[in-house]
Amino acid sequence: MTDQPTTYRLTPHTLDLFVRALVNEVDYDIHKSYECGEDDGLDHYPELVAEAAKMLDAITVGEPTVAVADAPNPTPLRWGLNDVLWGDDDTVTVLLSGPDGEPYWLELDPERATVLRTDLAGPDAGAQQ
Repeated sequence: MTDQPTTYRLTPHTLDLFVRALVNEVDYDIHKSYECGEDDGLDHYPELVAEAAKMLDAITVGEPTVAVADAPNPTPLRWGLNDVLWGDDDTVTVLLSGPDGEPYWLELDPERATVLRTDLAGPDAGAQQ
């Protein structure tokens, strides 16, 4: 391994896959005990993945990040008018589609939904009120 910077695309899903594959590679018995708990038969990987995410956050504090807008070849998404779902818990889900019509969605907690509304209104919105 070198000290050369490498960029990895890490999502909650890819982190989950990575942790499962790594544990399986290191010790299959441990992998099986996480995948199907002895006492309850439940998948305990979500707890391990959450802990791994906390560790990654701690390790990467202060590391420079690439702005999403600077990412190479971003996937263009489209939003259809009125393609918004409002949850009972005040979450907002914006329905989107990719270049070939594949579905995407953006789920926002109430605070982020408020910030997005403000951002979409633009800098002159406050002056018009």
